[in-house]
Amino acid sequence: MVEIYPYEEEKKFKLLIQCLKKYKENCVFWIGAGISKIAGYPLWKELVLEVINFFEKNEDKLSFEKKIEFESLKDTTKQEEFSEEQSSEELIGILQELKYLNEDLYIEGIKQAFKDREKKQNSKIYLKLGKFVTRGIPIATTNIDKGLEIALKIPKSKISIVSLGNYNLDSMIFYLHGRLDKPKSWILSEGEYGEKYGNSPEFLDFWKKFLNKYKVIIFLGYSLKEEDIRRKFYNGDNVLFWIERISKEDNRQKKIEDMANVIKQLKRNKIIIYPIIYKYDNENSVFKLLDKIYQKAFGLTLQDWEEQSEQD
Repeated sequence: MVEIYPYEEEKKFKLLIQCLKKYKENCVFWIGAGISKIAGYPLWKELVLEVINFFEKNEDKLSFEKKIEFESLKDTTKQEEFSEEQSSEELIGILQELKYLNEDLYIEGIKQAFKDREKKQNSKIYLKLGKFVTRGIPIATTNIDKGLEIALKIPKSKISIVSLGNYNLDSMIFYLHGRLDKPKSWILSEGEYGEKYGNSPEFLDFWKKFLNKYKVIIFLGYSLKEEDIRRKFYNGDNVLFWIERISKEDNRQKKIEDMANVIKQLKRNKIIIYPIIYKYDNENSVFKLLDKIYQKAFGLTLQDWEEQSEQD
C-alpha cells in the first residue's frame, strides 16, 4: 500500500490522475537525481566529492599554483558544515572551481563517477517509468546518465540532448542538462548554467516551445531548488505536480518547511503547483507509487502491463 498524506495530498493525487487520463498528450514526467540514485547513480553532493577525490589522485597534473588552490577547495569540503545539506548553487560553484583548475580532469572525473556505476545499474526504476513512455508520456531529465535510454532501448530519433540545440518536441527522452558521453552538452557547473540559461537563444527557444506543448509537468525525484529552472515557469500557464518523498531519515518538519518555501516563491510568481508527499521506506515505495498512478490512470498495474506485454 502506498501511503500518501495528508487528505489534501490525496485530493491532489486524484487531480494528477485526471490530468493523465484527459490530457496525457500534454503531460511529461520530469525526473531528477532522486530517481537516478535509485538506479545506483550519485546525488549532487556525492558527485562533487567523487570528482574532488579524482582530482586528489591526479594532483600531479595540476600546476603548483593550482595545487594550492585545490588544497583550499578540498579543505572547504572537509569542514563540518559541508556535512550538512548543501544548496545547488554551492555545489555547482564547486564544480565550476574544479573545471577552472583543470577542465580535462573535471570531465574525466565526472565520467568516472558514472562509469563506475553503470556496470551495477539497477534499471528497475527506469523500466517502471518506461511504461508511461509507451502511453505517449515522455520523460525530461536533468540527469546526465544514459541509464534510462539504455534500459528502455529508445531509438536515437526519439532522444533530444537539448543543451546541444538539437531537439525534437516529440522525443521520448529530453536530456535537459546534457548526456554523459557529450561533455560539451553538460550543464553542471556555474559557468555552464550561466552560458545556457542566460545567453543561449536556442536554449531559451526550446523552453518556450517545450512548456507550450507540455502543460502538465510531473516532478519525481527532483527538488525544484534551482532558481534558473524555476524561473522558466514564472507567469506561465503550466500545471506542476511535485511528487516528493519523506523517509524515516528525513527531518519531516524541516522538509515540509523547505517545500513550503519553494511553493510560496512559485505561487508568488503565479505558478500553479500541487505538492504530493508520500511515505518512503525504500525503493519499493517509489515502485508502488508509480504502479498506483499507472493503475488509476490507465486501468492496469505495471505488473499487469508487463504480463500482457510478455503474452503479446
